[in-house]
Amino acid sequence: MPKTDGSFTNIQRFSIIRERVSHSTYLTMGLRKLKSEGSTARLWEIRHEGRRYRIGTIKIEGADVISGEAILDGFGLRRGDIADAGKIRSYFVDTLTEMYGERGYADVYVDITFDFDEPNELGLEGVVNFGIQIDEGQRYEVDKIEFPGLPQDEADSLKTEFELKVGDVYQPSKLKAGIDRINQQGRYEFIDSDSDVELLREIITDTSGGNFGIVIHLRKKAQ
Repeated sequence: MPKTDGSFTNIQRFSIIRERVSHSTYLTMGLRKLKSEGSTARLWEIRHEGRRYRIGTIKIEGADVISGEAILDGFGLRRGDIADAGKIRSYFVDTLTEMYGERGYADVYVDITFDFDEPNELGLEGVVNFGIQIDEGQRYEVDKIEFPGLPQDEADSLKTEFELKVGDVYQPSKLKAGIDRINQQGRYEFIDSDSDVELLREIITDTSGGNFGIVIHLRKKAQ
């Protein structure tokens, strides 16, 4: 990931820390939910082990840019299906965050709550109901693209070829494609997205949007 100005502190991250008899069979979860607020990181852990659960209700709130119906369609699992811890993590963390990111919503926050309905008899399956609360955040556009240290005409040529343009909605996939294109040309040292690319974020308080400035540091290969 490109380095940012350090203000990305509210993107929720989950990791499955335990699953039993394959994630397609048991929702035996140790889900760690990590949310950073400023310099303080708080950790909640939900553990519910030893019983197979099926999906009950899934309630989605806060979804506007992507409808709740579209989110559920993409998830694939329905009421009565076996609750798959791997798919829950993969979809509601990785896939949903990527879907919003490609629409310019770089700091979307997803909060998942679980309500376990225990069966009355030992050995029976349980039901787990989900609450999905989405804070979509602001949409970001690209307000500048810079290649510091290069002659102006060379930098302008790179900007013309670059997949993202000033005024575009920020899309991580296009940033990656632009970096890959430069790397394939072979004129510069390999661009490391972690150390050579900066994303400078500006929040516009009187609108529902923000800006990203993209700064890419290039080093010409030795002749």
